[in-house]
Amino acid sequence: MAKKPDISQKLIDAAFDLATTQRWSDLNMTTIASHAKVPLTQALEIYANKAALLDGVMQRVDTAALNESSGFGEYDSIKDKLFALLMARLDALAPHRAAIGAIVCDTLKHPMRAMCRLPRFMQSMALMLETAGVSTSGPAGMVKINGLAVVFLNTLRVWLKDDTEDQGASMAALDLGLRRVDGMACKLCSVRPSPEAAQ
Repeated sequence: MAKKPDISQKLIDAAFDLATTQRWSDLNMTTIASHAKVPLTQALEIYANKAALLDGVMQRVDTAALNESSGFGEYDSIKDKLFALLMARLDALAPHRAAIGAIVCDTLKHPMRAMCRLPRFMQSMALMLETAGVSTSGPAGMVKINGLAVVFLNTLRVWLKDDTEDQGASMAALDLGLRRVDGMACKLCSVRPSPEAAQ
């Protein structure tokens, strides 16, 4: 039996293909469905709008990262796990690097739209931390999520311009970011309040 085509992937591929030649803000699901050769009614059943389509991309990237976690060993450090998880995210996006860059650039021109994407992105960062064995509960958890988000976004900025065959610049940026966050966490943990402050 022939494998049923992945309609959602066809729509994502079409959206990314169009994003390299047109502004993301100008695209709509009608154009994307037409480019993917998918009936509009069927396309809208899968992705009601472009935001839902980007959520679908995020879900696939999350899955790619989670698949990477199956290779974690008992003695892998949290930093090593996070490095592997975040690099897996970039590897999943690699076939569409040009489109991702175009979408990011266009989205940043519309701050409100960028803010709307933030909760889903932060959810992914929390998932990466939890998969690496880091608690994300409470105020401290939010600090960790924000810290990892900054590290990944900075790495993404480098990755979008990284033309090295082995992604050396991206890996170096990610490693440096994680080491800085780890160093700050150690400093915070070493701080002990004075008796007066504790009272």
